[in-house]
Amino acid sequence: MLNFLRDCSFVGPALPEPFVQFDLESELAKAGLLPGTTGAEGRELQALWNLYRRKLRELISGGPRRVRNQVIEPILQRLGYAQISDEHEIRTREGPEDGGALLVASDGSKLRLWCTGVQMVRHMRNLQQPYSLRFYGKLMIPRLGT
Repeated sequence: MLNFLRDCSFVGPALPEPFVQFDLESELAKAGLLPGTTGAEGRELQALWNLYRRKLRELISGGPRRVRNQVIEPILQRLGYAQISDEHEIRTREGPEDGGALLVASDGSKLRLWCTGVQMVRHMRNLQQPYSLRFYGKLMIPRLGT
């Protein structure tokens, strides 16, 4: 059984804690969204996450572009998207606003996202110890650790 609450932070009402703890894994399995964790597929997955953790450790602070480069782009294909592109500024009632970025899958499906700046809070003095990330905005991001 996976422990999403140990490995991830969920912010907002979309994924309440009881659902995450008791139902999320089965829903992901039914949809075929959980990767294999053994054999060649498991080794490939572990290598990907080791690289991703290293990228996250490099992210001490930074603006939206740095967050996109180090958080989103390394797992873009794993999320099922083929490319990411900047969107043009849009006009709203409040005036012009950033259009964010658009993730596009090979089947044409799209997801718009906005990356925000980050500040990392250190838990331990040793550089090898886990970090906790605090993102401003509604993002789900794994906590670093072993």
